[in-house]
Amino acid sequence: MSRRSLLGFGTSVLATILTCPHSARAVPFDLAHVHSMGVTLCGGCGITLSAWGFALLVNTGPLPITSADIDGMQFTATSTVDGISLSPFAGQLYLHAPIAPDEAVGSVIPEYNGLLVDLLENDESFRNTATSQVLPFQISRESGNTYEGPVTFWVTVTMGTEIAAFPIHATLSLGSHHIEFLTASRATSTSSTTVDRASWGELKTRYR
Repeated sequence: MSRRSLLGFGTSVLATILTCPHSARAVPFDLAHVHSMGVTLCGGCGITLSAWGFALLVNTGPLPITSADIDGMQFTATSTVDGISLSPFAGQLYLHAPIAPDEAVGSVIPEYNGLLVDLLENDESFRNTATSQVLPFQISRESGNTYEGPVTFWVTVTMGTEIAAFPIHATLSLGSHHIEFLTASRATSTSSTTVDRASWGELKTRYR
């Protein structure tokens, strides 16, 4: 899998793109993110990451990423299974701005999400913000839901006029809550003004 590939996404992505504030400045970025994970949840239970996150934010642009840029970040996630939801958010990332060009920032505890750091390039520096809650998510199961098996969450992250889209695959089990990151990937943001001009058919082909 390409470390800088943008992967497929659903109709919610178009809604995010069309509502993106185009007066905002371009803030190119990458996300080194979990790609697959094993999750165990009891009925009506959820897990919220606190001291470690699902992704690292990498500044791929020529200017620092500011706290104002981070305050404007938007996250969406749609699930392929009813009753199983994922809610990513920035958390305390704004406290660690500015983020310099070619700098990656995120909360890493090696035994839980150390695989994210392996996706950084040789010329990129890493600033570990653990145990601050930076780029966490909540994953939850509705009460009465007993589903076990695969689920895919189609995630979008928008900052300024840039948007990154990627899937997170999970294998759900029923039981006492537990989460394990298995593999990681890297997504590169694209100008939402460029994406606006593409047809839906072209988007599905481009990001599959």
